[in-house]
Amino acid sequence: DDFALSRAALCVLFLFPMGADVFAYFTGVLLGRHKLCPHISPNKTVEGAAGGFIGVAVAGIAIWLLGRYVFDFALPVAHLIALGVLCGIVGPLGDLCESALKRAFSVKDSGKLFGAHGGALDRADSWMACTPVVLGYFLLFII
Repeated sequence: DDFALSRAALCVLFLFPMGADVFAYFTGVLLGRHKLCPHISPNKTVEGAAGGFIGVAVAGIAIWLLGRYVFDFALPVAHLIALGVLCGIVGPLGDLCESALKRAFSVKDSGKLFGAHGGALDRADSWMACTPVVLGYFLLFII
């Protein structure tokens, strides 16, 4: 049913990047030693990126549980793994691209909407990068 697919796509689109961002942040703060791309985003670390993939795995479990027990959609685990890997790669790339744009224009944050966390663009960069990937995946492999 189209409504179930829409719910599945929205869960994937919001939960994978959010899980990756949250886990990457805390892993990077707690364990980060090796800079990932210091000339673009000096606080991002390799350890944080690895933690982001743990966050993607946790989000995948949450999506599977939500689909099965709450929202009445069933995405096969293989699709969740593939989407998780894609979002786990593309989301941080979107974040780095947004950081590169801010550096090019000498801007620290893209606003003050979320206080120390920056503006709306700082929160949405991963989602914006993942949106065409998730849509394309659903169109090619699920719908």
